[in-house]
Amino acid sequence: MTYFRPKTATDIIHMRERGDTEGPALEFKSSKLLKGKMDKAFDSLSKELTAFANSMGGVLIIGIEDENNGHIADIIPLTDTKMNEQRLEDGLLPRISPPLSMNIYRIEITGGFLMVFDVPASANGPHQANDKRFYARRLLRIDPLLPFEIDDIRRRTMENPVNVSLTISFRDQGINFSIINNGFASIHDIFIEVKDVPNSSIAQTWSPALERPYTEPFKVIQPAETRHFPGTAFEFFKERLNDKMEIVLNFSEQNGIQHKQNYVYSLKDFESASSTKKTTSEILLERELKVLEGTQQVLRELSNTMKAIQESSVHSSGLNLSNTTLKALTGQENWKWSGQNMSFSALAEVLEIDVATAVEVQRELFGEYVFAGGTNRPLEETIFTDELKQKILDQIILPHSS
Repeated sequence: MTYFRPKTATDIIHMRERGDTEGPALEFKSSKLLKGKMDKAFDSLSKELTAFANSMGGVLIIGIEDENNGHIADIIPLTDTKMNEQRLEDGLLPRISPPLSMNIYRIEITGGFLMVFDVPASANGPHQANDKRFYARRLLRIDPLLPFEIDDIRRRTMENPVNVSLTISFRDQGINFSIINNGFASIHDIFIEVKDVPNSSIAQTWSPALERPYTEPFKVIQPAETRHFPGTAFEFFKERLNDKMEIVLNFSEQNGIQHKQNYVYSLKDFESASSTKKTTSEILLERELKVLEGTQQVLRELSNTMKAIQESSVHSSGLNLSNTTLKALTGQENWKWSGQNMSFSALAEVLEIDVATAVEVQRELFGEYVFAGGTNRPLEETIFTDELKQKILDQIILPHSS
């Protein structure tokens, strides 16, 4: 199950603003839980966390006061710095059987911090809490599992094989990788190797705008999740390989079992793909890019005469011209801009939003094109205001939209 995993204080604020409530994959706990007797707190948490693992996974956040209807009432963070991730893990693991795979991390927030427990659906269940009982998450509560439910979880985890695949594609003169987890369980410590090409040399060519090269292990891919990695330039591989491109996908299961999957591709296939007849979508994209290039040329020609205006009356971001001027330059009132080709500053200019919001728009809607391992989230699943969503629909071309 894919569920929202807050990473920053901004994420928490957005959860409150949009009215997120407790549910099958979300639980709020008061910071008071960790201010009393720790044995009692660990016993309670062992029930909550095993219930997530025995169901479809979820997130538990400590430091949030909730209302009777499950909405966030107040944020009262933890302040005891001794209450760290290691202490919580050490207290929980002996109380859960078999051992549970989870990610414990803190979110710094004004006045202290929140503790977050991210528990994926387990492929090693069912898991038993400290009271020797098995629990499951059912909407807003946890209930003991019935005997037939315990047997069903055991059967599903035994019958579920690892199902991970890698695909590569040729785009923007680069070879791009996608890793797909079709299995029931999360996979861990994932990285890619290309035979006869040292990982260090690949990392050196990696764009500094991206978070990490695909040669560096990263933590986890959840079930039913696909991660995309913009690859190194085609010419880079062509210079180092004859024709055969041998790729090894490395990952491990939750229980530590390691896997290597081998794939073999021909560079000639990608070379021919780059010269094949263009599709309609590619032709349209080229036209859009030509219009953008024309706009950039006009901007360059106007730059000398526009400096005074820019200094006094325009945004300090993006394309450095007002949205009205941009429409005039394109020659079309209802012109839409190709979002995947725009910087966050350009998005800020066109949408008339601040830079921080523009970065969020770029990360959510065009993450696949900008960040290593990023994904493109559908607009309707984002937390932006209705007003901003309408602006985006009116002025920006989204991935796969026409």
